[in-house]
Amino acid sequence: YEGLVSFWIGRNEEDKDRIARGKNSCYVMQNMADTLSKWNFENKALLLRAEEQYCDGNLECAEKLYDDAVSSAKSHRFLNEE
Repeated sequence: YEGLVSFWIGRNEEDKDRIARGKNSCYVMQNMADTLSKWNFENKALLLRAEEQYCDGNLECAEKLYDDAVSSAKSHRFLNEE
């Protein structure tokens, strides 16, 4: 949850340090998806990437990544994360 909260606070308070923490969490989660378990971490990494793009103002890219995160959660049967 640290990444999501960091992005949210960073956006609402224009706090670059929080956004940097969110980006670091995004990197860590993507690494976990790539090296440990795509099944368990892919949708979470996609969600964090979507938040990162949203913070950077890339709304179309963010929207696609949000959709990809939901699709990944569905295909991996994480109903509570869809």
